[in-house]
Amino acid sequence: LMEINYNGNSIQLIPHNKVWYGGENTLTTIIFDAIDNIDMKNKTVLDIGCGTGIMSIYALKKGAKSVTCVDILPEAIECTKQNLAINSYDGNVFLNNLSENITDKFDVIIANLPFAIQQENLNTISKNMHKDSVIIISWESVHYIYPRIEELTKDFQMIILNVKEMKKVLEDLKFLESENWKLPF
Repeated sequence: LMEINYNGNSIQLIPHNKVWYGGENTLTTIIFDAIDNIDMKNKTVLDIGCGTGIMSIYALKKGAKSVTCVDILPEAIECTKQNLAINSYDGNVFLNNLSENITDKFDVIIANLPFAIQQENLNTISKNMHKDSVIIISWESVHYIYPRIEELTKDFQMIILNVKEMKKVLEDLKFLESENWKLPF
């Protein structure tokens, strides 16, 4: 059991060796900051690629009404269920690829994925958005999305948070690269 503390919020996590847990690294805290910048009171949240469930738990701590958590790894689904429970929350958690087979619309969508979100992924996800939805996209997606922000936000009526900050973090990480550790672009 580990404890993650951020902005006065404590999250208990039981990590799993096959599931990326986020921890207190810079990318995780940037997503926490994005969540902090949204009035989460009574919001519905879709967490795509939920991993340990850390983002959903943080959203619930910030006032979200409900969370739906999906991942393609069975281990992530079990891990998220367990972590929601130890933090005294529950959610709709199930095995799924992106947001396929999900018809509900959500106020906030978190897509912290270890691969770049491409146009076809955005087409899949956009069906779960209404005109006031906010989507938080991070990790690999920043490299793909950053040059196309205006086009994507127009096409999908979404707000992409934290992209400038993510770009700065990626630049900082690029600076920290070594021969043993490289960014994938």
